Amino acid sequence: SAAQASLQMPATAAPFAASVAPSGADSEALSAKDTQGPPPVVWTWAMEGRGCDAGLLNSTMDSTSLMRELAAAGNLTVLNEVSHQFTPQGVTAMLLVSESHIAIHTWPEWGYAALDVVSCKKLPKSTIEKMRELTSRLLRCREVSGDLTVRGFHPRRPRPPPLAATFASTHAPPQPKVR
Repeated sequence: SAAQASLQMPATAAPFAASVAPSGADSEALSAKDTQGPPPVVWTWAMEGRGCDAGLLNSTMDSTSLMRELAAAGNLTVLNEVSHQFTPQGVTAMLLVSESHIAIHTWPEWGYAALDVVSCKKLPKSTIEKMRELTSRLLRCREVSGDLTVRGFHPRRPRPPPLAATFASTHAPPQPKVR
């Protein structure tokens, strides 16, 4: 997606300069000077756990414990937490951190969990790998995968279409069948 990018700090860069290489069609349209500027301000690590233990996925205590471990792995400052146990099963929980938030949504009947770690603090590759390993181990998942996206690039970077237009074109309500 246009929001995904890989970042590398040039050896001679000023403290807040970053070389941003957008993926996809955007990458060819930008010159080097267009991609110089402040680094991203929001890092989002969106994970999916598959083949996870149903009992662990159905526990607000285990979900909250995992989120606290993820916060510690990212050196994020915990402020508050909230969780909800669904009937007959499933959990939604969120950990508010100074840097943004961590959230989990579970479907024990499918052995599936969706997690988001959102931070204004950079999430380096080593931290992401540690978070992936923690999620796998603590939820006993067969597979954990994820996508890292960053937001807040230099103002000259092309912007995606407005959310409302994108949402409407990809999430239109089903039309009634005409008989």
